[in-house]
Amino acid sequence: ASSYLRFPSRMSESMDHDQVAAILFARWPEVKAPWFDDLRRMQNYSASLGKWTTLEDFFSYTDSAGRLSSYDVGDYLSPEMLHAVARQEHLPIERHVLAATAQRNLETARFCTQIESLIRRGEIDEIPFRNTELQLDRLYEETEPAQLAEEHRESSSQNLASLLLKQDDSTPEGLLLINPLSFDRKTLVKFAESEEKNGSNLQGVVQVPGCGFLWVSENDLPKPQSPAPNALPLAEGLTLRNGTFEVELHERTGGIASLKKPGRAPNRLSLQLAYRFPQERTLPATDPSSSPVKSWYSRMEMIENRVISSGPLVGEIESHGRLVDQLTDENLAEFHIRYKVTKGLPYLSIDVELETDHLPEGDPWSNYYCLRWAWNDSTAALTRSQLSQPQPFRMQRFEAPDFFEIASDSDRTTLLFGGLSFHRKTDERILDTVLIVEGEATRKFRLGVAFDQSYPLRAASDFFAPPTIVPSKCQTPAFGSQGWFFHVDTRAVQILEIGPIRPEFSDSTESTSTPSTKKSGCSLLITETEGRTGRAAIRCFRTPTQARKTDAGGGTIVDLPIEGDAVIVHLSAFETTLVELLF
Repeated sequence: ASSYLRFPSRMSESMDHDQVAAILFARWPEVKAPWFDDLRRMQNYSASLGKWTTLEDFFSYTDSAGRLSSYDVGDYLSPEMLHAVARQEHLPIERHVLAATAQRNLETARFCTQIESLIRRGEIDEIPFRNTELQLDRLYEETEPAQLAEEHRESSSQNLASLLLKQDDSTPEGLLLINPLSFDRKTLVKFAESEEKNGSNLQGVVQVPGCGFLWVSENDLPKPQSPAPNALPLAEGLTLRNGTFEVELHERTGGIASLKKPGRAPNRLSLQLAYRFPQERTLPATDPSSSPVKSWYSRMEMIENRVISSGPLVGEIESHGRLVDQLTDENLAEFHIRYKVTKGLPYLSIDVELETDHLPEGDPWSNYYCLRWAWNDSTAALTRSQLSQPQPFRMQRFEAPDFFEIASDSDRTTLLFGGLSFHRKTDERILDTVLIVEGEATRKFRLGVAFDQSYPLRAASDFFAPPTIVPSKCQTPAFGSQGWFFHVDTRAVQILEIGPIRPEFSDSTESTSTPSTKKSGCSLLITETEGRTGRAAIRCFRTPTQARKTDAGGGTIVDLPIEGDAVIVHLSAFETTLVELLF
Protein backbone atom coordinates (compact mmCIF):
# COMPACT_ATOMS: atom_id res chain seq x y z
CA ALA A 1 0.00 0.00 0.00
CA SER A 2 2.89 2.40 0.70
CA SER A 3 3.88 2.42 -2.99
CA TYR A 4 0.42 3.61 -3.99
CA LEU A 5 0.28 6.18 -1.19
CA ARG A 6 3.53 7.69 -2.49
CA PHE A 7 2.09 7.96 -6.00
CA PRO A 8 1.43 11.78 -5.88
CA SER A 9 4.96 12.62 -4.66
CA ARG A 10 6.61 10.27 -7.19
CA MET A 11 4.60 11.80 -10.03
CA SER A 12 5.50 15.31 -8.84
CA GLU A 13 9.21 14.43 -8.83
CA SER A 14 8.95 13.06 -12.36
CA MET A 15 7.24 16.25 -13.55
CA ASP A 16 10.09 18.32 -12.09
CA HIS A 17 13.03 16.31 -13.39
CA ASP A 18 12.02 14.18 -16.39
CA GLN A 19 11.41 15.14 -20.00
CA VAL A 20 8.12 13.16 -19.97
CA ALA A 21 6.53 12.65 -16.56
CA ALA A 22 5.97 8.90 -16.11
CA ILE A 23 5.94 6.22 -13.41
CA LEU A 24 6.71 2.57 -14.11
CA PHE A 25 4.66 -0.01 -12.17
CA ALA A 26 6.24 -3.41 -11.52
CA ARG A 27 5.40 -6.29 -9.13
CA TRP A 28 6.62 -9.67 -8.15
CA PRO A 29 4.62 -12.52 -9.75
CA GLU A 30 3.28 -13.78 -6.43
CA VAL A 31 2.22 -10.33 -5.19
CA LYS A 32 -1.20 -8.92 -5.98
CA ALA A 33 -2.43 -5.44 -5.11
CA PRO A 34 -6.14 -4.50 -5.15
CA TRP A 35 -5.30 -0.82 -5.61
CA PHE A 36 -3.96 -1.37 -9.13
CA ASP A 37 -7.47 -1.89 -10.53
CA ASP A 38 -8.64 1.16 -8.59
CA LEU A 39 -6.21 3.33 -10.56
CA ARG A 40 -7.40 1.83 -13.83
CA ARG A 41 -11.05 2.58 -12.97
CA MET A 42 -10.11 6.18 -12.02
CA GLN A 43 -8.60 6.71 -15.47
CA ASN A 44 -11.93 5.81 -17.08
CA TYR A 45 -13.49 8.82 -15.36
CA SER A 46 -10.61 11.32 -15.71
CA ALA A 47 -6.92 11.60 -16.71
CA SER A 48 -6.18 13.83 -13.73
CA LEU A 49 -3.90 11.15 -12.25
CA GLY A 50 -2.30 10.32 -15.57
CA LYS A 51 -2.87 8.07 -18.53
CA TRP A 52 -1.97 4.38 -18.71
CA THR A 53 0.27 3.34 -21.56
CA THR A 54 2.51 0.48 -22.60
CA LEU A 55 6.30 0.61 -22.85
CA GLU A 56 6.04 0.27 -26.63
CA ASP A 57 3.76 3.32 -26.92
CA PHE A 58 5.87 5.30 -24.44
CA PHE A 59 9.04 4.94 -26.52
CA SER A 60 7.16 5.47 -29.79
CA TYR A 61 5.52 8.77 -28.85
CA THR A 62 8.20 10.39 -26.66
CA ASP A 63 11.65 11.70 -27.48
CA SER A 64 14.87 12.62 -25.70
CA ALA A 65 15.11 16.15 -24.32
CA GLY A 66 18.60 16.55 -25.74
CA ARG A 67 21.39 18.31 -23.88
CA LEU A 68 20.27 20.94 -21.41
CA SER A 69 22.94 23.66 -21.23
CA SER A 70 23.26 27.33 -20.41
CA TYR A 71 26.04 27.63 -23.04
CA ASP A 72 28.32 29.40 -20.60
CA VAL A 73 31.47 30.97 -22.03
CA GLY A 74 33.55 28.97 -19.56
CA ASP A 75 32.50 25.71 -21.23
CA TYR A 76 34.33 26.42 -24.49
CA LEU A 77 37.97 26.03 -25.49
CA SER A 78 39.25 27.01 -28.91
CA PRO A 79 41.49 24.44 -30.69
CA GLU A 80 43.58 27.35 -32.04
CA MET A 81 46.93 26.49 -30.44
CA LEU A 82 46.60 22.74 -31.04
CA HIS A 83 45.80 23.25 -34.72
CA ALA A 84 48.56 25.84 -35.20
CA VAL A 85 51.18 23.45 -33.82
CA ALA A 86 49.84 20.47 -35.78
CA ARG A 87 49.99 22.48 -39.02
CA GLN A 88 53.51 23.69 -38.13
CA GLU A 89 52.42 27.31 -38.51
CA HIS A 90 54.72 30.19 -37.68
CA LEU A 91 54.56 31.75 -34.18
CA PRO A 92 51.64 29.79 -32.63
CA ILE A 93 51.95 31.82 -29.38
CA GLU A 94 53.53 35.14 -30.36
CA ARG A 95 51.13 35.80 -33.25
CA HIS A 96 48.45 36.68 -30.72
CA VAL A 97 50.79 39.11 -28.96
CA LEU A 98 51.64 40.71 -32.31
CA ALA A 99 47.95 40.94 -33.19
CA ALA A 100 47.10 42.54 -29.84
CA THR A 101 49.94 45.06 -30.23
CA ALA A 102 48.94 45.85 -33.82
CA GLN A 103 45.31 46.28 -32.77
CA ARG A 104 46.31 48.74 -30.04
CA ASN A 105 48.43 50.69 -32.53
CA LEU A 106 45.51 50.82 -34.97
CA GLU A 107 43.15 52.03 -32.25
CA THR A 108 45.59 54.82 -31.37
CA ALA A 109 45.99 55.73 -35.06
CA ARG A 110 42.21 55.86 -35.50
CA PHE A 111 41.78 58.00 -32.42
CA CYS A 112 44.34 60.54 -33.66
CA THR A 113 42.93 60.59 -37.20
CA GLN A 114 39.32 60.94 -36.08
CA ILE A 115 40.02 63.65 -33.50
CA GLU A 116 41.99 65.59 -36.11
CA SER A 117 39.05 65.28 -38.52
CA LEU A 118 36.56 66.41 -35.88
CA ILE A 119 38.63 69.49 -35.01
CA ARG A 120 39.29 70.48 -38.62
CA ARG A 121 35.95 69.67 -40.26
CA GLY A 122 33.53 68.78 -37.48
CA GLU A 123 32.80 65.33 -38.89
CA ILE A 124 34.30 61.93 -39.74
CA ASP A 125 33.89 60.45 -43.20
CA GLU A 126 34.76 56.83 -42.45
CA ILE A 127 36.64 54.60 -40.04
CA PRO A 128 40.27 54.58 -41.25
CA PHE A 129 42.71 51.70 -41.64
CA ARG A 130 40.05 49.02 -42.16
CA ASN A 131 42.20 47.31 -44.79
CA THR A 132 45.12 47.00 -42.38
CA GLU A 133 42.85 45.54 -39.70
CA LEU A 134 41.57 42.92 -42.13
CA GLN A 135 45.19 41.90 -42.79
CA LEU A 136 45.91 41.11 -39.14
CA ASP A 137 44.84 37.49 -39.65
CA ARG A 138 47.94 37.12 -41.85
CA LEU A 139 50.29 37.56 -38.91
CA TYR A 140 51.04 33.83 -38.87
CA GLU A 141 52.50 34.22 -42.37
CA GLU A 142 54.19 37.62 -42.20
CA THR A 143 54.65 40.63 -39.93
CA GLU A 144 53.85 43.32 -42.51
CA PRO A 145 50.39 44.15 -41.05
CA ALA A 146 51.96 44.78 -37.62
CA GLN A 147 54.53 47.10 -39.19
CA LEU A 148 51.77 48.93 -41.08
CA ALA A 149 49.83 49.44 -37.85
CA GLU A 150 52.93 50.92 -36.18
CA GLU A 151 53.48 53.26 -39.14
CA HIS A 152 49.82 54.36 -39.03
CA ARG A 153 50.16 55.17 -35.32
CA GLU A 154 53.30 57.25 -35.80
CA SER A 155 52.01 59.23 -38.79
CA SER A 156 48.55 59.85 -37.28
CA SER A 157 49.98 61.04 -33.96
CA GLN A 158 52.33 63.40 -35.81
CA ASN A 159 49.39 64.83 -37.78
CA LEU A 160 47.36 65.42 -34.63
CA ALA A 161 50.38 66.96 -32.91
CA SER A 162 50.84 69.41 -35.79
CA LEU A 163 47.24 70.54 -35.21
CA LEU A 164 47.51 70.82 -31.41
CA LEU A 165 50.90 72.56 -31.39
CA LYS A 166 52.09 75.82 -32.90
CA GLN A 167 55.58 77.07 -33.76
CA ASP A 168 57.32 78.94 -30.93
CA ASP A 169 61.10 79.35 -31.10
CA SER A 170 61.27 80.46 -27.48
CA THR A 171 59.72 77.24 -26.17
CA PRO A 172 62.01 74.56 -24.72
CA GLU A 173 61.87 71.04 -26.05
CA GLY A 174 58.81 69.18 -24.87
CA LEU A 175 56.80 66.00 -25.24
CA LEU A 176 53.18 65.72 -26.37
CA LEU A 177 51.46 62.73 -24.77
CA ILE A 178 48.28 61.50 -26.48
CA ASN A 179 45.98 59.20 -24.49
CA PRO A 180 43.40 57.36 -26.66
CA LEU A 181 41.85 55.53 -23.70
CA SER A 182 38.81 57.00 -22.00
CA PHE A 183 40.26 57.29 -18.48
CA ASP A 184 42.95 59.40 -16.82
CA ARG A 185 46.21 57.60 -16.18
CA LYS A 186 49.69 58.14 -14.88
CA THR A 187 52.75 57.36 -16.95
CA LEU A 188 56.52 57.72 -16.77
CA VAL A 189 58.07 60.18 -19.24
CA LYS A 190 61.75 60.44 -19.96
CA PHE A 191 63.71 63.10 -21.82
CA ALA A 192 66.87 62.28 -23.71
CA GLU A 193 69.94 62.93 -21.59
CA SER A 194 71.95 66.03 -22.38
CA GLU A 195 75.39 67.13 -21.24
CA GLU A 196 74.23 70.50 -19.96
CA LYS A 197 71.63 68.79 -17.75
CA ASN A 198 74.12 66.18 -16.46
CA GLY A 199 71.39 63.58 -16.71
CA SER A 200 69.30 65.24 -13.99
CA ASN A 201 65.58 66.03 -14.00
CA LEU A 202 65.07 63.98 -17.17
CA GLN A 203 62.17 61.78 -16.10
CA GLY A 204 59.01 62.00 -14.08
CA VAL A 205 55.52 60.60 -13.56
CA VAL A 206 52.72 62.69 -15.08
CA GLN A 207 48.94 62.28 -15.37
CA VAL A 208 47.36 62.37 -18.83
CA PRO A 209 43.60 63.08 -19.23
CA GLY A 210 41.44 60.33 -20.68
CA CYS A 211 40.73 60.70 -24.42
CA GLY A 212 43.02 63.69 -24.30
CA PHE A 213 46.54 65.05 -24.36
CA LEU A 214 49.25 66.57 -22.18
CA TRP A 215 52.22 68.69 -23.22
CA VAL A 216 55.15 68.62 -20.83
CA SER A 217 58.63 70.13 -20.92
CA GLU A 218 61.65 69.38 -18.78
CA ASN A 219 60.80 72.42 -16.66
CA ASP A 220 57.35 70.95 -15.89
CA LEU A 221 58.74 67.81 -14.28
CA PRO A 222 59.04 67.77 -10.48
CA LYS A 223 62.43 68.89 -9.26
CA PRO A 224 64.56 66.01 -7.98
CA GLN A 225 64.67 65.85 -4.21
CA SER A 226 67.27 64.31 -1.98
CA PRO A 227 65.93 61.13 -0.39
CA ALA A 228 65.14 61.21 3.31
CA PRO A 229 67.89 59.84 5.55
CA ASN A 230 65.84 56.74 6.43
CA ALA A 231 64.31 56.25 2.96
CA LEU A 232 64.76 52.80 1.45
CA PRO A 233 65.89 52.44 -2.18
CA LEU A 234 63.39 51.10 -4.70
CA ALA A 235 65.69 48.17 -5.42
CA GLU A 236 68.33 46.53 -3.24
CA GLY A 237 69.60 42.98 -3.12
CA LEU A 238 66.59 40.79 -3.91
CA THR A 239 63.93 43.35 -2.94
CA LEU A 240 61.85 45.75 -5.03
CA ARG A 241 59.46 48.31 -3.56
CA ASN A 242 57.57 51.39 -4.76
CA GLY A 243 55.46 52.44 -1.78
CA THR A 244 52.43 50.49 -2.99
CA PHE A 245 53.79 46.95 -2.78
CA GLU A 246 56.99 45.00 -2.17
CA VAL A 247 58.50 42.17 -4.22
CA GLU A 248 60.98 39.71 -2.74
CA LEU A 249 62.91 37.53 -5.21
CA HIS A 250 63.84 33.95 -4.34
CA GLU A 251 67.52 33.55 -3.49
CA ARG A 252 67.84 30.13 -5.18
CA THR A 253 65.48 30.33 -8.17
CA GLY A 254 65.49 34.02 -9.13
CA GLY A 255 61.69 33.93 -9.35
CA ILE A 256 59.26 35.85 -7.16
CA ALA A 257 59.19 34.54 -3.60
CA SER A 258 56.55 37.00 -2.42
CA LEU A 259 54.49 39.98 -3.53
CA LYS A 260 52.72 41.83 -0.74
CA LYS A 261 51.82 45.16 0.78
CA PRO A 262 54.63 47.04 2.55
CA GLY A 263 55.37 45.95 6.08
CA ARG A 264 54.03 42.83 7.71
CA ALA A 265 51.43 41.50 5.30
CA PRO A 266 50.60 38.06 3.88
CA ASN A 267 52.21 36.93 0.65
CA ARG A 268 49.85 37.17 -2.32
CA LEU A 269 51.79 35.79 -5.27
CA SER A 270 54.84 33.72 -6.23
CA LEU A 271 56.35 33.04 -9.64
CA GLN A 272 58.72 30.55 -11.26
CA LEU A 273 59.88 29.88 -14.81
CA ALA A 274 59.69 26.20 -15.79
CA TYR A 275 59.79 23.60 -18.53
CA ARG A 276 56.94 21.07 -18.43
CA PHE A 277 57.88 17.55 -19.48
CA PRO A 278 55.42 15.41 -21.50
CA GLN A 279 55.16 12.82 -18.68
CA GLU A 280 55.23 13.02 -14.93
CA ARG A 281 58.56 11.85 -13.56
CA THR A 282 59.73 10.43 -10.24
CA LEU A 283 62.63 12.39 -8.78
CA PRO A 284 65.05 10.77 -6.33
CA ALA A 285 64.93 11.76 -2.70
CA THR A 286 67.29 14.52 -1.69
CA ASP A 287 68.17 12.81 1.61
CA PRO A 288 67.63 9.35 3.15
CA SER A 289 64.81 10.53 5.40
CA SER A 290 62.62 11.86 2.56
CA SER A 291 60.56 10.04 -0.06
CA PRO A 292 60.85 10.28 -3.86
CA VAL A 293 58.93 13.19 -5.37
CA LYS A 294 56.84 13.17 -8.54
CA SER A 295 56.91 16.25 -10.76
CA TRP A 296 56.12 17.40 -14.30
CA TYR A 297 58.48 20.39 -14.18
CA SER A 298 62.15 21.34 -14.37
CA ARG A 299 64.15 23.04 -11.63
CA MET A 300 64.83 26.78 -11.74
CA GLU A 301 68.29 27.87 -10.57
CA MET A 302 69.60 31.42 -10.27
CA ILE A 303 73.21 32.02 -11.28
CA GLU A 304 73.37 35.71 -10.39
CA ASN A 305 71.25 38.79 -9.91
CA ARG A 306 72.06 42.49 -10.19
CA VAL A 307 70.37 45.79 -9.42
CA ILE A 308 69.98 47.82 -12.61
CA SER A 309 68.28 50.86 -11.05
CA SER A 310 67.66 51.66 -7.39
CA GLY A 311 65.63 54.85 -7.83
CA PRO A 312 64.53 57.50 -7.25
CA LEU A 313 61.68 56.81 -9.72
CA VAL A 314 62.43 53.37 -11.15
CA GLY A 315 63.61 50.23 -9.38
CA GLU A 316 64.82 47.33 -11.51
CA ILE A 317 66.51 43.98 -10.81
CA GLU A 318 67.67 41.34 -13.28
CA SER A 319 67.91 37.63 -12.49
CA HIS A 320 70.09 35.36 -14.61
CA GLY A 321 69.82 31.61 -14.29
CA ARG A 322 69.05 28.28 -15.90
CA LEU A 323 66.36 25.62 -16.10
CA VAL A 324 67.69 22.16 -15.23
CA ASP A 325 66.51 18.59 -15.80
CA GLN A 326 66.65 17.14 -12.27
CA LEU A 327 67.32 13.58 -13.48
CA THR A 328 70.26 14.31 -15.80
CA ASP A 329 71.37 17.74 -14.51
CA GLU A 330 71.33 18.98 -18.12
CA ASN A 331 70.64 22.59 -19.03
CA LEU A 332 67.27 22.98 -20.73
CA ALA A 333 67.49 26.76 -21.09
CA GLU A 334 69.09 29.90 -19.71
CA PHE A 335 66.96 32.85 -18.68
CA HIS A 336 67.21 36.56 -17.97
CA ILE A 337 64.23 38.07 -16.11
CA ARG A 338 63.93 41.79 -15.42
CA TYR A 339 61.56 42.95 -12.69
CA LYS A 340 60.75 46.67 -12.70
CA VAL A 341 58.62 48.97 -10.56
CA THR A 342 57.91 52.69 -10.89
CA LYS A 343 57.21 54.89 -7.90
CA GLY A 344 53.54 55.88 -7.84
CA LEU A 345 52.38 53.23 -10.34
CA PRO A 346 50.61 50.03 -9.20
CA TYR A 347 52.37 47.72 -11.68
CA LEU A 348 55.19 45.19 -11.60
CA SER A 349 56.73 44.75 -15.05
CA ILE A 350 58.24 41.33 -15.90
CA ASP A 351 60.43 40.93 -18.99
CA VAL A 352 61.53 37.36 -19.75
CA GLU A 353 64.24 36.30 -22.20
CA LEU A 354 65.02 32.63 -22.82
CA GLU A 355 67.92 30.89 -24.57
CA THR A 356 66.65 27.36 -25.13
CA ASP A 357 68.85 24.26 -25.47
CA HIS A 358 65.92 21.85 -25.52
CA LEU A 359 62.72 22.45 -27.47
CA PRO A 360 59.25 21.14 -26.66
CA GLU A 361 57.59 18.71 -29.07
CA GLY A 362 54.12 17.36 -29.71
CA ASP A 363 51.01 18.29 -27.74
CA PRO A 364 51.35 22.01 -26.86
CA TRP A 365 49.11 21.61 -23.81
CA SER A 366 51.43 18.98 -22.30
CA ASN A 367 54.97 20.01 -23.29
CA TYR A 368 55.97 23.68 -23.03
CA TYR A 369 57.99 26.43 -21.36
CA CYS A 370 55.84 28.49 -19.02
CA LEU A 371 55.59 30.95 -16.17
CA ARG A 372 54.07 29.30 -13.09
CA TRP A 373 52.00 31.61 -10.88
CA ALA A 374 50.96 30.56 -7.37
CA TRP A 375 48.70 32.47 -4.97
CA ASN A 376 47.91 32.03 -1.30
CA ASP A 377 44.11 32.07 -1.10
CA SER A 378 42.28 28.96 -2.31
CA THR A 379 38.91 30.68 -1.72
CA ALA A 380 39.69 33.68 -3.96
CA ALA A 381 37.36 34.45 -6.86
CA LEU A 382 39.14 33.73 -10.16
CA THR A 383 38.15 35.42 -13.41
CA ARG A 384 39.82 35.60 -16.81
CA SER A 385 39.40 37.99 -19.73
CA GLN A 386 37.12 36.91 -22.56
CA LEU A 387 36.18 39.43 -25.25
CA SER A 388 37.49 42.18 -22.94
CA GLN A 389 35.18 41.08 -20.12
CA PRO A 390 35.89 39.31 -16.82
CA GLN A 391 34.38 35.83 -17.04
CA PRO A 392 34.55 32.74 -14.81
CA PHE A 393 35.94 29.49 -16.15
CA ARG A 394 35.53 25.80 -15.35
CA MET A 395 38.03 23.97 -17.50
CA GLN A 396 41.65 23.29 -16.66
CA ARG A 397 42.80 24.80 -19.98
CA PHE A 398 41.54 28.19 -21.08
CA GLU A 399 42.34 31.30 -23.10
CA ALA A 400 42.79 34.76 -21.56
CA PRO A 401 44.65 37.28 -23.74
CA ASP A 402 44.32 40.29 -21.42
CA PHE A 403 44.25 39.37 -17.72
CA PHE A 404 43.61 36.85 -14.96
CA GLU A 405 42.29 38.27 -11.69
CA ILE A 406 42.64 36.80 -8.20
CA ALA A 407 40.19 38.62 -5.92
CA SER A 408 39.41 38.16 -2.23
CA ASP A 409 37.36 40.30 0.13
CA SER A 410 40.23 42.73 0.73
CA ASP A 411 42.78 42.16 -2.06
CA ARG A 412 42.83 42.14 -5.85
CA THR A 413 45.84 40.88 -7.79
CA THR A 414 45.67 40.95 -11.58
CA LEU A 415 48.04 39.11 -13.91
CA LEU A 416 48.49 41.02 -17.17
CA PHE A 417 49.33 39.06 -20.34
CA GLY A 418 49.33 41.45 -23.31
CA GLY A 419 48.22 38.80 -25.80
CA LEU A 420 49.80 35.69 -24.24
CA SER A 421 46.54 33.81 -24.50
CA PHE A 422 47.01 30.19 -23.42
CA HIS A 423 46.94 29.10 -19.79
CA ARG A 424 46.57 25.90 -17.81
CA LYS A 425 45.38 25.67 -14.21
CA THR A 426 47.39 22.76 -12.85
CA ASP A 427 46.34 22.97 -9.21
CA GLU A 428 43.84 24.75 -7.00
CA ARG A 429 46.25 27.71 -6.58
CA ILE A 430 48.67 27.34 -9.52
CA LEU A 431 48.42 28.66 -13.07
CA ASP A 432 50.75 28.02 -16.03
CA THR A 433 51.08 30.74 -18.69
CA VAL A 434 52.38 29.05 -21.84
CA LEU A 435 55.38 30.81 -23.44
CA ILE A 436 57.03 28.38 -25.88
CA VAL A 437 55.62 25.32 -27.65
CA GLU A 438 56.76 23.39 -30.70
CA GLY A 439 57.34 25.79 -33.61
CA GLU A 440 57.45 28.97 -31.49
CA ALA A 441 60.41 31.18 -32.45
CA THR A 442 59.95 34.07 -30.01
CA ARG A 443 62.16 34.09 -26.93
CA LYS A 444 61.29 37.48 -25.38
CA PHE A 445 58.07 38.03 -23.45
CA ARG A 446 56.58 40.87 -21.41
CA LEU A 447 53.99 40.46 -18.67
CA GLY A 448 52.83 42.43 -15.68
CA VAL A 449 51.07 42.32 -12.32
CA ALA A 450 48.58 44.98 -11.22
CA PHE A 451 48.22 45.53 -7.48
CA ASP A 452 44.77 46.28 -5.99
CA GLN A 453 43.19 47.59 -9.20
CA SER A 454 39.39 47.38 -9.14
CA TYR A 455 38.98 47.38 -12.93
CA PRO A 456 41.18 44.70 -14.53
CA LEU A 457 40.52 45.65 -18.16
CA ARG A 458 41.58 49.23 -17.44
CA ALA A 459 44.75 47.95 -15.80
CA ALA A 460 45.56 45.72 -18.78
CA SER A 461 44.94 48.53 -21.27
CA ASP A 462 46.95 51.01 -19.21
CA PHE A 463 49.94 48.68 -18.84
CA PHE A 464 50.24 47.50 -22.44
CA ALA A 465 49.01 50.61 -24.30
CA PRO A 466 50.93 53.58 -22.86
CA PRO A 467 50.17 57.08 -24.16
CA THR A 468 51.75 57.90 -27.51
CA ILE A 469 54.65 60.33 -27.08
CA VAL A 470 55.47 62.87 -29.81
CA PRO A 471 58.64 64.97 -29.27
CA SER A 472 57.98 68.65 -29.99
CA LYS A 473 60.86 71.04 -30.55
CA CYS A 474 60.26 74.79 -30.74
CA GLN A 475 56.52 74.21 -30.46
CA THR A 476 53.96 75.11 -27.85
CA PRO A 477 50.33 73.95 -27.37
CA ALA A 478 47.76 75.92 -29.35
CA PHE A 479 44.84 74.79 -27.14
CA GLY A 480 46.45 74.75 -23.69
CA SER A 481 48.97 72.36 -22.19
CA GLN A 482 46.36 69.66 -21.54
CA GLY A 483 42.80 68.82 -22.48
CA TRP A 484 40.31 66.08 -23.22
CA PHE A 485 38.01 65.42 -26.17
CA PHE A 486 35.59 62.93 -24.58
CA HIS A 487 34.96 62.07 -20.94
CA VAL A 488 33.03 59.21 -19.31
CA ASP A 489 32.09 59.56 -15.65
CA THR A 490 31.82 55.80 -14.97
CA ARG A 491 34.93 53.67 -14.58
CA ALA A 492 33.13 50.53 -15.74
CA VAL A 493 32.34 52.08 -19.15
CA GLN A 494 34.96 52.54 -21.84
CA ILE A 495 34.96 54.13 -25.29
CA LEU A 496 36.15 51.55 -27.81
CA GLU A 497 36.01 53.53 -31.03
CA ILE A 498 35.12 56.91 -32.50
CA GLY A 499 33.48 56.78 -35.90
CA PRO A 500 31.23 58.58 -38.37
CA ILE A 501 27.51 59.07 -37.97
CA ARG A 502 25.08 57.46 -40.38
CA PRO A 503 23.84 59.83 -43.11
CA GLU A 504 20.19 59.32 -42.19
CA PHE A 505 20.81 60.66 -38.68
CA SER A 506 22.34 63.90 -40.00
CA ASP A 507 19.68 64.16 -42.73
CA SER A 508 16.89 63.90 -40.15
CA THR A 509 17.76 67.39 -38.90
CA GLU A 510 17.86 69.06 -42.31
CA SER A 511 14.16 69.90 -42.20
CA THR A 512 14.93 72.32 -39.39
CA SER A 513 18.40 73.36 -40.53
CA THR A 514 19.51 75.34 -43.52
CA PRO A 515 22.35 73.91 -45.62
CA SER A 516 24.73 76.46 -44.14
CA THR A 517 23.93 75.24 -40.62
CA LYS A 518 23.91 71.52 -41.36
CA LYS A 519 24.90 69.69 -38.21
CA SER A 520 28.01 67.54 -37.86
CA GLY A 521 28.81 64.83 -35.36
CA CYS A 522 30.38 61.48 -34.59
CA SER A 523 29.54 58.06 -33.17
CA LEU A 524 31.00 56.39 -30.08
CA LEU A 525 31.20 52.63 -29.61
CA ILE A 526 31.05 52.10 -25.84
CA THR A 527 31.03 49.01 -23.65
CA GLU A 528 30.28 48.11 -20.03
CA THR A 529 33.17 46.01 -18.69
CA GLU A 530 32.22 44.88 -15.17
CA GLY A 531 28.86 43.16 -15.60
CA ARG A 532 26.85 45.89 -13.86
CA THR A 533 23.74 47.68 -14.98
CA GLY A 534 24.19 51.41 -14.71
CA ARG A 535 24.14 54.92 -16.07
CA ALA A 536 26.96 56.78 -17.78
CA ALA A 537 27.34 60.47 -18.64
CA ILE A 538 29.43 61.16 -21.75
CA ARG A 539 30.86 64.64 -22.24
CA CYS A 540 32.41 66.00 -25.43
CA PHE A 541 34.74 68.85 -26.34
CA ARG A 542 31.78 70.22 -28.32
CA THR A 543 28.31 70.43 -26.80
CA PRO A 544 25.95 67.87 -28.39
CA THR A 545 22.50 68.98 -29.50
CA GLN A 546 21.04 65.56 -30.25
CA ALA A 547 21.98 61.97 -29.41
CA ARG A 548 20.60 58.51 -30.00
CA LYS A 549 21.38 54.88 -29.25
CA THR A 550 21.36 52.71 -32.39
CA ASP A 551 21.26 49.03 -33.30
CA ALA A 552 23.58 47.24 -35.71
CA GLY A 553 21.39 48.12 -38.68
CA GLY A 554 21.40 51.84 -37.93
CA GLY A 555 17.89 51.99 -36.50
CA THR A 556 17.18 54.14 -33.47
CA ILE A 557 16.77 52.18 -30.25
CA VAL A 558 16.13 55.25 -28.11
CA ASP A 559 16.78 58.98 -28.22
CA LEU A 560 19.18 59.89 -25.43
CA PRO A 561 18.62 62.77 -23.02
CA ILE A 562 21.17 65.58 -22.78
CA GLU A 563 21.78 67.13 -19.36
CA GLY A 564 23.87 70.25 -19.70
CA ASP A 565 26.83 69.19 -21.84
CA ALA A 566 26.50 65.46 -21.04
CA VAL A 567 24.71 62.68 -22.92
CA ILE A 568 23.09 60.17 -20.54
CA VAL A 569 23.28 56.50 -21.53
CA HIS A 570 21.79 53.56 -19.63
CA LEU A 571 23.67 50.29 -20.11
CA SER A 572 22.94 46.72 -19.09
CA ALA A 573 25.62 44.30 -17.89
CA PHE A 574 28.41 43.80 -20.48
CA GLU A 575 26.44 45.76 -23.07
CA THR A 576 28.27 47.13 -26.12
CA THR A 577 26.34 49.78 -28.00
CA LEU A 578 26.74 52.57 -30.53
CA VAL A 579 25.88 56.15 -29.55
CA GLU A 580 25.57 58.81 -32.24
CA LEU A 581 26.00 62.50 -31.42
CA LEU A 582 25.15 65.64 -33.35
CA PHE A 583 26.86 68.96 -32.54
